[in-house]
Amino acid sequence: MKFGIGSTRARTKVSTPSTRRGKVTAIATMTLLVSAAGGFAAGPAAYGTSLPSVKTEILRIGLNGVALPDPAKATVVGNWAAIQFSLAYAPIFHLGPNGTIAPALATSWHYVNTGATGRNKVFEFTLRSDARFSDGTYVTAQDVVGWLQHFTQAGAVWGGIFGTHPSFTALSATQVRIAMNTSNPDLPLEMSDEGLNAGFVVGPKALAHSTLLASGTDGAGPYMMVPSQTVPGDHYTYVPNPYYYDKSAVRFTQVDVKVINNPASMLEAMEAGQLDFALGDASTALSAESANFKVVESALGVRYFALNTIHDVVPALRDVRVRQAINYAIDRQAIAYALFGKFGIPISSFNPADVNFGMNNYYPFDPAKARSLLAAAGYKDGFTINGYVQGAYLGNLGQPLMEAVAQDLQAVGIKLNITPYPTDPEYATAVFSYKASVVDLATAGTYTPPIYSLFVAPKGAVNFYGTDPVIAKLYNEGLTANNPTPYWKEMWERFTTQAYTVPLLLSPLFFYSAKTINGVAATSIASTALPTEWSPAS
Repeated sequence: MKFGIGSTRARTKVSTPSTRRGKVTAIATMTLLVSAAGGFAAGPAAYGTSLPSVKTEILRIGLNGVALPDPAKATVVGNWAAIQFSLAYAPIFHLGPNGTIAPALATSWHYVNTGATGRNKVFEFTLRSDARFSDGTYVTAQDVVGWLQHFTQAGAVWGGIFGTHPSFTALSATQVRIAMNTSNPDLPLEMSDEGLNAGFVVGPKALAHSTLLASGTDGAGPYMMVPSQTVPGDHYTYVPNPYYYDKSAVRFTQVDVKVINNPASMLEAMEAGQLDFALGDASTALSAESANFKVVESALGVRYFALNTIHDVVPALRDVRVRQAINYAIDRQAIAYALFGKFGIPISSFNPADVNFGMNNYYPFDPAKARSLLAAAGYKDGFTINGYVQGAYLGNLGQPLMEAVAQDLQAVGIKLNITPYPTDPEYATAVFSYKASVVDLATAGTYTPPIYSLFVAPKGAVNFYGTDPVIAKLYNEGLTANNPTPYWKEMWERFTTQAYTVPLLLSPLFFYSAKTINGVAATSIASTALPTEWSPAS
């Protein structure tokens, strides 16, 4: 599971598209039972049958994970979640590969920064008037308000982006206001199609009837799911939404999504001509290049292990010396190269793009220092902890990575018992049972505000370490300062020296495309290649 796992942040200013900064890693797809509209029928892709590499109007996508039915409950952002969501759910904003926030459902936007409201606490946007859900009903401000209320009330991992007790108001049929009690300068990014899933607006029918979310979609995006040709968890078929507001953007007569958990099998399907696009893996990237596929790589955040000091019963992890010892015990460089070759980049701190605090190599491999710290903390003979990890579907980023770390920890006396999970939904359930000492995650967001709100804030959805008053104070001072960098630099320095997490490597994301399609792209700003950008090869 990729928490945050996937995205890069860009910020915006006022009511026109603007360029700024970068974005972020989750599993999800909100669905509603709908029928395929007449005039858009197409036969399902024949998986297992080799197809020629020629121009195609049926787009065939291979994913190694599946989106949960409700984006509000997604645990992954970007990656396979955004790929599926973007097909059926028009986002509020679109994040282009160059980092530009562009109109989607929203056509204009701005923060209301006054002395009465405070800076970046009130945000307003205006919706386009011609957007319609796939049942033909128009998207209204009240529909968007209902979705945002659902997003914050459904136990969303990412619900904290609006702070506590936000209010959502329909000012008119097309105008929406979000009022927050804490500042957030990144809402346009976080509500984009490469953001934190809040922008993928689900229709009111699906929100009112959750049982309808089993095998269909209720969105205003370019496509809609066909229940009769869909088996959730295995394969999905989408056809064009006849009411989509931009007909020129509907470039395929059908989109088929096939779930293939094994990286080698995924590449084999590409080589057999069964897929036009696939999510790749570091273990197959070189082979994909050799097979003449286009290989696009982007950084999906920092892969790290969260140390559960809140819920777990291992008292050792509450001692900073023990947490530092764990960090010093790991040979990140050797592990990164062994598992990912030239694609492996070791790192020992979070890596926000807006603050260069110079601690990416703060914890060098030093087992002697690790043993000394353990002895000073009273754990000369070591101790045992348990870890939950993603299984084979994540390739080397999952179980092999944790097993490599476990070997290094064993050398200094710490035994890490590992439990892998076969699917992302099962892993997400296990992670949020809070019964593991260590869980395998990745940062969601490359800029300080989204990283902080999810992983560091006292009530952050993916906060496993608790509260550090010094960190909270420095962050809040930065939010209201003319220049937040000095405050946030000091904040990240403390977060790193306190060793609240175990950063390991930059988390790569790979996309493979055949010559049958054009437009597959990902950058450090927009880290997921989205099918709404692709077209059949001419």
